[in-house]
Amino acid sequence: MSLADWLSAPVNWVFTAIALVVLFAGFRVVTSKNLVHAALFLVATLGGTAALFLILSAEFVAWVLVLVYIGAVVVLFLFGIMITRAPTGADVGLDSDEKVIPAVLSAAVFVMLAWASIDAFALLEIVSAG
Repeated sequence: MSLADWLSAPVNWVFTAIALVVLFAGFRVVTSKNLVHAALFLVATLGGTAALFLILSAEFVAWVLVLVYIGAVVVLFLFGIMITRAPTGADVGLDSDEKVIPAVLSAAVFVMLAWASIDAFALLEIVSAG
């Protein structure tokens, strides 16, 4: 499949838009200084992931994701935050200037997983069912 073929399919544009939203929201989950905002960005991430499953015609998995994770787990997180009256702002004691080592480790894990996936599935041919 060439790039022109990929660009001509509208489903690829929808996938790209949803994937960018999921990437942004996932990044904000781990970089947000406010705990409630992080939980709400988690809702956006999980909702976008459910939308990606809907694009793949996996409706059951998408609705399980919405009902179980968004409907139960995230709500439980928010209730736990509100009931315990935990401080929701930034904690100065937890802030660290050390960001290079985690970034390098994350990049190394990504490269290792990408290489293993390509090595495992490079010779398989995708056959259309229709």
